[in-house]
Amino acid sequence: MLLPVLVLLLAIQSCANGQNKTANTAVLSGLTKAKYDALLKTNKIVLVDFYADWCGPCKKMKPSIEEIAEEMKDKVVVVRIDADQNPGICKELSVDALPTLFVYKKGIMMWQNVGYVEKDEIVNYLK
Repeated sequence: MLLPVLVLLLAIQSCANGQNKTANTAVLSGLTKAKYDALLKTNKIVLVDFYADWCGPCKKMKPSIEEIAEEMKDKVVVVRIDADQNPGICKELSVDALPTLFVYKKGIMMWQNVGYVEKDEIVNYLK
């Protein structure tokens, strides 16, 4: 399902130019802390979802995350980070269990959650 909203899927990939864009998805090469911090520099609320393709709870939450991205696109930026493809940033941010969600407002972390959480609870922290 393609979302008409900016949903960033961050993964280390061997792209010739270091960045590959398809539809509404940006795939970045080599996520560093500086790049991560740059993603937070927005007037919108930022929801960061650390996930892995093999993670059952991550798969269960994915539709909710996509719905949030669509329904709240005017005020929320959703960033999805594949933990297996970005171990450095996971280590730097102490992400050691999945799924892990962070909510930032004006660059400040306002909420974090480890493990499965229902859509309604996530939305409460995005208001």
